[in-house]
Amino acid sequence: MSGLGWARAPDLAATIVAALFAIGVALLADSGPVATVALLPLVLVLPGYALTAALFPPGTIDRDFRIVLVAALSIGVTALSGLVLQVFVDLSRGVVAASLAAVTIAAAVAAWRERRGRHRDVATRSWPWLSAGSSVALLAAIAIAGVAIAIASGGANRHLDAPRFSALWLVPQGAPGIPPNGPPVIVGVSNREGRETGYRLSVRHGRSTVGVWRLRLAAGGEWETTLAASELRGAGPLVARLDRDERAYRRVALELDSRPGSIADE
Repeated sequence: MSGLGWARAPDLAATIVAALFAIGVALLADSGPVATVALLPLVLVLPGYALTAALFPPGTIDRDFRIVLVAALSIGVTALSGLVLQVFVDLSRGVVAASLAAVTIAAAVAAWRERRGRHRDVATRSWPWLSAGSSVALLAAIAIAGVAIAIASGGANRHLDAPRFSALWLVPQGAPGIPPNGPPVIVGVSNREGRETGYRLSVRHGRSTVGVWRLRLAAGGEWETTLAASELRGAGPLVARLDRDERAYRRVALELDSRPGSIADE
């Protein structure tokens, strides 16, 4: 690939440079307005522009139609790549950006090769009627974009409708009417987040720390341990605190006194 060839396709060269820049932003920059602005072209413009350039060379469709295809194909590629990637890896900003950049660069190179092989002046073309092959490609592109958006929207709705939470409990093991400071107490955590999740669980009795646990539970996983009565001597409530992804999430308190125990979810 010669420099002269790329000089004749500055739009494709700029598309590749913008895609590489977006990868750098995704991997190196923290989340924030700057990162969002830098990544938006990779989601909404660059893949569709490169694919449109590869499918429909200059002069085959008019500008307004090309703009519509750029947006439709960009959204379709973003949706489809997310659906495929989540089957194999955990989605992250870097993974999505890398996949979109790969599609963009591959399509831009294909478009550049097609242009390099063309010797006719685009400016001398007559009204750009679509050939049979281009028409089929156009219909396929629109269909792919529509199916991708429909599937992604359905998946997003199902994901939003599904309950997502983490449960924390303190359960005294005594029979009704028996003070909970006599029998042991079970503390447990359940993961209903729909994904593997990290937790930090700490249990205090009054001013004393009974225990601290670092947990990582798979989706649907549960964890329990028993706090022996010998660990719960003294005054004050038994308090369990659950941090999810390093942030305070749930707190449960159990009164340990002469009355039957009561659990308060705060």
